Amino acid sequence: MRRIVLPNGKAHFTFSVELDGELINIRANWLTRYGYYIVTIEIPNQGIEVAGRSLHPNIDLLKDLQLTNLQSLFIKGDEPTPNNLGVTSNLYYGEL
Repeated sequence: MRRIVLPNGKAHFTFSVELDGELINIRANWLTRYGYYIVTIEIPNQGIEVAGRSLHPNIDLLKDLQLTNLQSLFIKGDEPTPNNLGVTSNLYYGEL
């Protein structure tokens, strides 16, 4: 399992990461009213862009994208907030 470093203290951020040879672009936005992040995932080589996935512990962000070469991308730990992201709530790539 591989930990992907996320910024702490930010309500809105974008980052790119290479997972098993695939470039993945992720944009996260904190929804103050509802108290959780939503993410947009873009995989340019596959022509995939998915918006509005919520970021919660133990939920695979790549599920149902029909990407047989990729494992799971998920939060482990506490429910993510701008204050605990990257501290007690971390993003991992591997087996869920």
